Amino acid sequence: MSVFYKITSVVLGAACLTVMGAQPLHAQQDVSQDNRPFWETEKVPAKLVKRYERRYPFFKKLDKDLNWILSEAEIEAAISGEFKAFDKDLDGIWNKEEFRAYRSKFVETREESHGATSADRVKRFDLRVEQADKNDDGQLSWEEFYRFSRERYFRMDNNKNGEIEFKEFRTIDDKISPTGGSDDEVVKVPEYKDKLGE
Repeated sequence: MSVFYKITSVVLGAACLTVMGAQPLHAQQDVSQDNRPFWETEKVPAKLVKRYERRYPFFKKLDKDLNWILSEAEIEAAISGEFKAFDKDLDGIWNKEEFRAYRSKFVETREESHGATSADRVKRFDLRVEQADKNDDGQLSWEEFYRFSRERYFRMDNNKNGEIEFKEFRTIDDKISPTGGSDDEVVKVPEYKDKLGE
């Protein structure tokens, strides 16, 4: 087979792959490798690997495009989705019964991911809810929940780029202070009725 014929065959083969919408095998492999958890491709201490593996199921549910980054749109969707899931009468307030259901779900998901729920984790959870309940009425309004949740998410944003990378992510019961956000008073809270249609 001549050199010319070999070169022509390679060029035509690549052209066919392009027309068919396929990628060369090496490109497909690169995509697959890039999407693997970084703790499988980088040197990460075993203690941190365990922590990342624990957080990943929570993160993955929010990361709709699976790019290891939570965009502002994904964060907004996560906040409204979580609130609506427990606001059974859709009145924009978690009454005491609805909140108890939310708390029970918290305990249940931690038992699934950790094998147990320590008293310390539940205590931190209760503390966060008390801080979110600004008027101390034992309920959570949409505005209270939105302000608190948004602040918690963006306190994770260490590099202040408006997105949360996986390495920045913390679950609600991790040891991170949920108070002190500088923009809490100026955050524009979306209308709850607008969120109902999403």
